[in-house]
Amino acid sequence: MKGTLKNVILFTGLSLFFIFSFFLFYIVKIPEIYSKALGIFFLSATLWITNIVPPAVTGILIIAITPLFNVLRPEETFSAFGNRAVFFILSAFILASSILKTGLAKKITYFFLKFFSKSPFYILSGIFSISFFLSLLIPEHATSAILFPFLLQISHEIKNKKFAKLIFLSMAWGAVSGGIGTPLGGARAPFAIGLYQENFGKIITFFEWTKFAFPVAFLFFIFGILYIFILTRNIQEKVELKNKAERILSNEEMKTLLIYAFALILWIFYSDKIDMAVTGLLACFLLFLFKVINWRDAQHYVNWGIILMYGGAIVLGTSLFKSGTALYISENFLSLLSHHPLILFISLLFLTLILTEFISNVATCALLLPISYGFSNVFDPFFLTLFIAITSGLAFILPFGSPPNAIAFSSGKYSIFDAFKYSIPFFLVSPVFIYFLSHFIWVIMGVKI
Repeated sequence: MKGTLKNVILFTGLSLFFIFSFFLFYIVKIPEIYSKALGIFFLSATLWITNIVPPAVTGILIIAITPLFNVLRPEETFSAFGNRAVFFILSAFILASSILKTGLAKKITYFFLKFFSKSPFYILSGIFSISFFLSLLIPEHATSAILFPFLLQISHEIKNKKFAKLIFLSMAWGAVSGGIGTPLGGARAPFAIGLYQENFGKIITFFEWTKFAFPVAFLFFIFGILYIFILTRNIQEKVELKNKAERILSNEEMKTLLIYAFALILWIFYSDKIDMAVTGLLACFLLFLFKVINWRDAQHYVNWGIILMYGGAIVLGTSLFKSGTALYISENFLSLLSHHPLILFISLLFLTLILTEFISNVATCALLLPISYGFSNVFDPFFLTLFIAITSGLAFILPFGSPPNAIAFSSGKYSIFDAFKYSIPFFLVSPVFIYFLSHFIWVIMGVKI
């Protein structure tokens, strides 16, 4: 069934690509540049959804065919790939590599969980909490990679199957919830910030983004703790963690803490004066200068394929907006919705929530954010940037949409059915939380809708 659906999507997507790229503008009255930009859009969406080639390869293809089809000039295409967002996420990967290599993250994780290891509720809420808070500071996939081996060992000592399932699900829920709270938690925020600057010439600072994103994350944090309390009421099994971690920080760990603190101070208080990517790169230089990591470490921990994918996604988004294609779509195909802002908002909300469960959340953001910019006459572009980027990070159920879910599912402790069964409440409250925060709290905080 899955293979058949994949083939149908592949055939449909490739057919649309060829029709829009080579024939449609001869048959109907549509500007050639719009038709070709849509052809690239359909091709990118098809390759990302079916995953017949790695996402990085799709990113490379986008960068190649955008100037080839004259949608953007080569200099515009390559300058979009060199967007600040690419360098910010690169610096986030390198910073995370120092925390992983020195063992600092494992030490923090161990002592955090040791404090909570008194009952199923305490240990699951502890896993959820440390996953949440780590994902505010490092990419959510790095958080999951840190926690996974530790949790796998804990799960071997647990007899209750439900408890074992919830150990890994709690990790995933925490990482997804925390990952939307700051620009450090995932590449969606840097991508969206970069695309917004590329198209509107305005800068969103680290503090400004966090000011609006963290309340969303914190609401999911509160919900997650309450939900875990409900799930663990009938679980009696206890787990005691054995003391295996040194309390004293090594020189490398102290250096990492100080450099990370330096970066956070600049990000939070000075990102209106010093670009976030510049701060990240300076912090990375200090890590190399003080020999916390070497270039081999950076090569090992940095996912260069993800960098290429994000670069391609930025090129795709920039091409759709700068070519006028996004505006053309909104005016000619979605014009009815523009007269009903609430229906338009709800449609974009559910489309984003559903799509991000099946494909990468950055791919979801890359596909929908440029289209949503076509409604800049209905909603403020800053609001659209926040709304789409944050919502695209809320992939709580399926392993396809986010790395934390994929890593948790790889434990083999639960099935897809279990993922639906236990994670569906997060999906159901997502539109409620997003609507409430975006239309009430953000408005009070100064966001124009």
